[in-house]
Amino acid sequence: MLASPDVRLLTIDQSWVPSIRAYNIMLNGWFRSRKLKHGERLWEEMKKENVRPTVVTYGTLIEGYCRMRRVEKALEMVGDMVKEGIAPNAIVYNPIIDALAEAGRFKEALGMME
Repeated sequence: MLASPDVRLLTIDQSWVPSIRAYNIMLNGWFRSRKLKHGERLWEEMKKENVRPTVVTYGTLIEGYCRMRRVEKALEMVGDMVKEGIAPNAIVYNPIIDALAEAGRFKEALGMME
């Protein structure tokens, strides 16, 4: 006899923590759906679970903030990234440069390109 879907849900290991890849996919989904608060809650949960972010994680967050015209938060994330010892790359900088240019902040955008 098969268990009902409700019973199967109860048997999931409660100590399971998603992988960094799973978190990255979920973060990307929340930011692409423009669900900033959901993405930020997931980011906090990830830190609470001691899941170490990667350059992909930060790139996802930075791109999401830039899409929502929150370039200051994106720049703050770059600072956090560097503090964690993760080197930003071109994929991380591109959305910031675009967002700065869209905001008319050309001098800063050019500075990021150097």
